[in-house]
Amino acid sequence: MDSMIATIAAALFSGGAASFLTYKLGNRKQDETEFSSLIKVYKDLLDSNKETLKECGIRLDDLERTVENLKTDVHRKDKEIQHLRNQLLIFESSHSDVPVPIWLKDTNGIMLFLNDEYEKAILRPINKTKEDYIGETDFKIFSSDVASTFRKNDRRVQTQKKPIRFKEKWEGVNGTWYEGDVIKYPRFLNRDTVIGIGGIIINIKEIDEAILK
Repeated sequence: MDSMIATIAAALFSGGAASFLTYKLGNRKQDETEFSSLIKVYKDLLDSNKETLKECGIRLDDLERTVENLKTDVHRKDKEIQHLRNQLLIFESSHSDVPVPIWLKDTNGIMLFLNDEYEKAILRPINKTKEDYIGETDFKIFSSDVASTFRKNDRRVQTQKKPIRFKEKWEGVNGTWYEGDVIKYPRFLNRDTVIGIGGIIINIKEIDEAILK
């Protein structure tokens, strides 16, 4: 009987607790009170383990929900990216030869497309090319103040989800300042999800420092 109890104790516990309980159960001189106290310790340990397992179960449920939410977000982003790629192909094919500057950025401000007229009218006067701009943000091309204004206007379009007209200014390499009459507009995945910001410059003119002030 004692050996059976010892075997059960060893199976239920590990480390010091198992050795302690096995020793106590095998000691024939222990009295009933001591044995009862050991049974209470055993039950307390079981209850403690149940709470621990329950807590682990709750944490596992939270982790599984987090993983599922991440999967959903990744799927949604993949869908947005694919749709934006399709729009970009259409955008390139239909706007490359338009005789006014046109461009398309993603919602993070990264330039995805600009047409030949944009390169000619905007980039060449500041000694830049398409290759300098595609895949980069405004901060790679323009001064910090100018780029910040461009980004602020892009975000306004993204937030309001409608075309907005702006006057935007930038500086050429020779110190000459230019002003463009710009229309920026959202590109949608669906009615509510903006995935890009398009832009077109209707008119460009040189301005002097007095106008800037």
